[in-house]
Amino acid sequence: MKILMTCFEPFGGFTTNSSYEALRRLNNLDIDRINLPVSYPDAYVVLRQLIKEPDFIILLGMAATREKISIEDRAKNLLDFKIPDNHSQIIKQRKIADEEQDILYSKVDIDKMICYLNKDEDLVYKSNDAGSYICNYIYFKVLQMLDTPSIFIHIPNYQTDKEFDKLEIILKEIINYIKGEYK
Repeated sequence: MKILMTCFEPFGGFTTNSSYEALRRLNNLDIDRINLPVSYPDAYVVLRQLIKEPDFIILLGMAATREKISIEDRAKNLLDFKIPDNHSQIIKQRKIADEEQDILYSKVDIDKMICYLNKDEDLVYKSNDAGSYICNYIYFKVLQMLDTPSIFIHIPNYQTDKEFDKLEIILKEIINYIKGEYK
């Protein structure tokens, strides 16, 4: 099974991005990786240029205000940046795709995945708000343009090895779950 996992570069004054650090720590896994720019529309352009027909896509992003890992079940057809992207763009109240629905849902059973992940302790939760920044944008575009099963995982602004060690275990469990469910 071919799994693609993406992450983002630092943005908004942060010197690191938890999604990048998480993916870097998974260097011993047989997965494809793409580090995306935090810019509109470049994030999706880069993804389309580098993607190699995966069987499953795991998009990672950092949500600095969240305290727990969240798996997004939907993306909104909305760009509404609170801070500039890495090319100093601020986009306000604009649809991503004019002729598209307001919300697109993941084809993955997020509830089932979360139940599997939380079997021993409360590690992750389902979110229905991927924001309105680049994370939401890339998730919306993937759900709109690709027929590949896909999820978006928001990671808090982790700083310690202990936090990243636990995250690594969770991401490996997600990959195990995907391999078992999407053979």
